Amino acid sequence: MRSVIFIVTLILSASFAAASAQSCDYSASVYQDADPAVDDRTIASRSNAFAAVSDPDGRLFEGRSSTGVLWLKFAHEGQGVCDKPQWLQLKYPYLKDVTLHAVSISPDGREAVKEIAPLPLQYPVWALPVPDQAASTDYYVRIAHSDFLILPFEIASPSRIISEVSVFGVISVALIVLFLAIAFQTAALGRVLDRSDTAAFIGFAVSAAVYVFISSGLMGSLFRGAAMDTRHLLLTSQAILLWTAVIFLRANIRPAAPPLIDGAFRALQYAALPTLLAPFLGAASASLAFLFAFIVAPLIILGLLGVLTYQRQGRAAGLLIGWCPTILATVWIYGRLINITPYLPINHHLVGLGLFLTALRFNAVLALKYRGEARAARTDSLTGLPNRRAMTDCARRFDSGNLDLSALALMDLRKFKSVNDTHGHAAGDHVLSEVSRRISAVLPKQTHFFRIGGDEFIILIRAGFPPAEVENLLAKVSELVSQPVGYSGASCQVAANIGAIMGPIPDGVSFSSLMGAADKLAYMAKQPHTADILIETWTHADELTHDEMPGAMRTRPS
Repeated sequence: MRSVIFIVTLILSASFAAASAQSCDYSASVYQDADPAVDDRTIASRSNAFAAVSDPDGRLFEGRSSTGVLWLKFAHEGQGVCDKPQWLQLKYPYLKDVTLHAVSISPDGREAVKEIAPLPLQYPVWALPVPDQAASTDYYVRIAHSDFLILPFEIASPSRIISEVSVFGVISVALIVLFLAIAFQTAALGRVLDRSDTAAFIGFAVSAAVYVFISSGLMGSLFRGAAMDTRHLLLTSQAILLWTAVIFLRANIRPAAPPLIDGAFRALQYAALPTLLAPFLGAASASLAFLFAFIVAPLIILGLLGVLTYQRQGRAAGLLIGWCPTILATVWIYGRLINITPYLPINHHLVGLGLFLTALRFNAVLALKYRGEARAARTDSLTGLPNRRAMTDCARRFDSGNLDLSALALMDLRKFKSVNDTHGHAAGDHVLSEVSRRISAVLPKQTHFFRIGGDEFIILIRAGFPPAEVENLLAKVSELVSQPVGYSGASCQVAANIGAIMGPIPDGVSFSSLMGAADKLAYMAKQPHTADILIETWTHADELTHDEMPGAMRTRPS
């Protein structure tokens, strides 16, 4: 939440900075199908080859150069020269071969050409020199790019451009950090989850972080001098994203998808691999690979998840909801190619934001799966009660001083073996389930009820429960256990043997010591002519005496 507030504050600050910034007016024109042989020394003489940029605001070029080279020209429109500091920004992070040249013409007709070095930012940005008052300066940007180009540009004050770059830089870094944090969190859960499931999600999150690192321009700004094919790296990260996403989806559709749909998922999974080789096979193969990896495959995944959701396949609806942000962002970006969506300044970050929302949803699916498995591991499958593992957690809390107890009672069922022997184990299971249900219905909120195995149960009564009520509560439990249980027309009857240790329990007493004392009492309660319920305070737990009164509540005499 704090990071969101910080980013919103930064955006508002950028807006105020942009509103207060003063800029000079420049007109933009383009030499679209430029001769690659034209250099910075002769470009000024080709003014008749330049055409005004068709964008109404004059800030967006869209098109493709048939020669693979185009020039953008920026000419000052005002009177005189622009004497304010100005920066030129090309808002496209994937430009690999781009240079800026300043062409100044003095009053006597002499021409001076100077190449300007870019600033180390995630987009190509140059600080334009303040021209000499006696000379007029135009700026020419040479771009070598063979694919369709959607290129927003802007000449504005440094404060305006720094504000915008800062906002999107913070967003990009925050997304990368969050992706990696989710990956590390999932790795920590990997010990209790299915390995292929967690490995796929970790791969998805790390690939998404790499995708944002590349697509935001951060990689280009940090490794400006390195010879890297940004588009190839972007396609590689997308292929790994697809591979890991399909593995994750297949692992989390339970029960398994129908063979036809599972086969389609598997085909998509393996079709992602050849896209890694496409850039080495020529421009046409690379373009087809981009179309498949960024549009076709995500849409097919959306369709398959839609079919599974319609068939009410387990978890498919949640996975479909998680996939939607990514596909919507992708469609928005590539919809601009056919002019059905408008250009937004945040366009280059939309897919990263969509991937982050998808990762959050996938992480929630994993968390639900983890909680479900953790709950199942702590729950007795027959009775639905917490099991021995859950009781062990309470034991740790007690031993660490984070759980105070008023009493601990251990109960087992007398005559339970005869029920199994006479009516079968199914009848015994039914008795255990019914007895558990009856007792759970009367236990107050201050208690914990566990089945720790066979016909053994543990009742923990937290501190604050009135000691005088403990005897009444255990008597009620014994009464419920002794009531007959019907099964397939037969009447099954068991009885409770209960040994309980009551407080006050001094500091330093371990849970295992309490269990041992209660177990001793429960064993004594099994003996002939002994009370069904034996209750003792901890201070006298080792000095047990019994009067032979069958069925009587037994407490230590004063």
